[in-house]
Amino acid sequence: MFKKSKGVILAIFSSALVMGGQAAASDHLLSRIYAKVEGGASISSQTEATVTGTLREMALEKDTLGTGRSVGAGLGMVFNDYLRADVMFNYRTGFELDTPLADFPSTDPITGDISSYGVMASIYWDIATLQAGGISISPFLNAGAGLAVNKVDSVTVQEVMPIEFEGDTTTNFAWHVGAGLGIGLTENLTLDTSYRYSDLGDFKSGKNAKNFAGALEEPFKGDLSTHELMVGLRYSF
Repeated sequence: MFKKSKGVILAIFSSALVMGGQAAASDHLLSRIYAKVEGGASISSQTEATVTGTLREMALEKDTLGTGRSVGAGLGMVFNDYLRADVMFNYRTGFELDTPLADFPSTDPITGDISSYGVMASIYWDIATLQAGGISISPFLNAGAGLAVNKVDSVTVQEVMPIEFEGDTTTNFAWHVGAGLGIGLTENLTLDTSYRYSDLGDFKSGKNAKNFAGALEEPFKGDLSTHELMVGLRYSF
């Protein structure tokens, strides 16, 4: 599934850039460039998180990381009335590991903070432009791919005394798909409202305890994917 999604997104992105580049070549470059900022809620989907102790792999009872925040900024280019692309840096924070083991639900929770940052290149298809009371509204579809760096600060297990395990970072291939509306506020300024599903790859902690003589067979680990509701502004030069 992952390889298939990766191949489809890269194929769409590559072919769209070739077609769009031909359209943009004959026009003034700066007039087609835009800057974008965005922010919104980033809702974790199922993580399938596990930890492996000395005996076996164990699942965590709560299989999400809650609701975090996502902010981003980047630059894009309009190729024609229907096609544009941008490169965005996004930072996601506020995800929390806060759950007991599934086999021992009455025990104190395992806790940890998780964040992610990365860069993705995206292609957009502006399906149509509708006029309503002097305001233009453009529904769009988009897909993108890039890299995400996922960071676990540390993980704490509440025993007789808290045992804190080291954090770690992982760098992953990441992708997203989404849809939204672009609402033209002025000739140069557009309000974007959108939904997107983002697969940011894996996260994991370290194996070694900071304050205890012991180590895990395998770290706390899981998948980081999100449903995001975003609001952004595009300024065309």
